Amino acid sequence: MMLARTSSFRSFRRSRVSRVTTAHQRSSRAVCASTAQTTSVMLEKPLGISFAETPAGLVVDDLVADGNADLSDDVYLGDTLVSVNDFACEGKTFDAIMDVIIDAQGPVKLVLAHEAVAPEPAAAPTPAPAPTPAPAAVPNGPT
Repeated sequence: MMLARTSSFRSFRRSRVSRVTTAHQRSSRAVCASTAQTTSVMLEKPLGISFAETPAGLVVDDLVADGNADLSDDVYLGDTLVSVNDFACEGKTFDAIMDVIIDAQGPVKLVLAHEAVAPEPAAAPTPAPAPTPAPAAVPNGPT
C-alpha cells in the first residue's frame, strides 16, 4: 500500500527535528580545512537519520540511537548528503531528495561527504631529569 504524499507530510518531514540523544553520540571532531572525503553506505529502511536543509545541501542532523545509520558506524553528524541511489543531490530540493529516499525499494545507497578527522597532535616527549652528581669521595682521615 502506497501512502499519498501531501504537502502537510512534506512540511512535517522538513520541520521534524528529532532530538533523541543517542547513547552512541559522536564526539565532536576536529577537522582539517578542505579535506572532505566521501563514504558510500547501504542502509535498510528505516534509515534512522534526520536531515537538515542548509545552504550546502542536506546534512545529517541527528541519528536515532541504535538505528540502522548509527549501527553502521559510517554516518556522522554533519555529513553532507551527496547522492541517494545514484541520484545526485547537489542543487536538488529537500522534497525531491526525500521522494527518492521514500520511493527506494530495498536497501538505500547513500554517498556522504565528511571532513577528515585531524590526527591528534603528538605529545612532546618529557625531558629526562638531569642526572645528579655523585657525592665526592671523602678520605677516611690521615694515612
